[in-house]
Amino acid sequence: MVAVGISAMAFSQGFDLEVNLVTPASGSTQAASAAVPVEFTITNNGPSTLLAGDTLFVGYTKGTQAAFSLTNVPNQASGFLLQSDLAPGDAFTTGSNDFDLSAFANGDTVIVICYGTGLASLTGADPDETDASNNLDLFFVGGASSIAELTAEVMVYPNPAVNVLNIESNEQVENIAIVALDGRVVLEAENTTSVDVSNLNSGKYIYRVRTSSGAILTNSFVKQ
Repeated sequence: MVAVGISAMAFSQGFDLEVNLVTPASGSTQAASAAVPVEFTITNNGPSTLLAGDTLFVGYTKGTQAAFSLTNVPNQASGFLLQSDLAPGDAFTTGSNDFDLSAFANGDTVIVICYGTGLASLTGADPDETDASNNLDLFFVGGASSIAELTAEVMVYPNPAVNVLNIESNEQVENIAIVALDGRVVLEAENTTSVDVSNLNSGKYIYRVRTSSGAILTNSFVKQ
């Protein structure tokens, strides 16, 4: 892994970078730790080739509350220097990097983002992205499972969802919150088994379900 200042490089334009977690699994829950191994694959969906010498700037965020680079330097992008061209359809796997999640709390969402090439700001997707919705993936932070979490059975469907997200549980559903990837709660409902998501923009969201026993279950879904 090499941190590179953007002023020293020339960068490709016109590409769609897709991020997919290898470790931990997308949507899984990991205990907070100062050294959580994370590995992910970045795929160039084209239409342009990323050239050898370009740097893929990457980071991980805690909603809108904090931002970190892979070198754990707050608000500083870091990246992977490409040793060879990354043509459309080619993929690059980062290898394992330790993420410091010691400041994260149970229920927080870790969002792994590729900002593209040449953008050192941790404020959003690269402006040359043709589809910024797929340049990130996520997993969750949680402690050991509680008795409530072990006994609660919750199923949320369909995924992807178009109009309605349904919740089935062996306990009463007291609350469901729909959270955007920037940490904003965009929908919330009490004592219901369905949520109207038809007005949400397309993309990936997080749902957080709380049942009558106090169990909180969190995962992601895609709104089409």
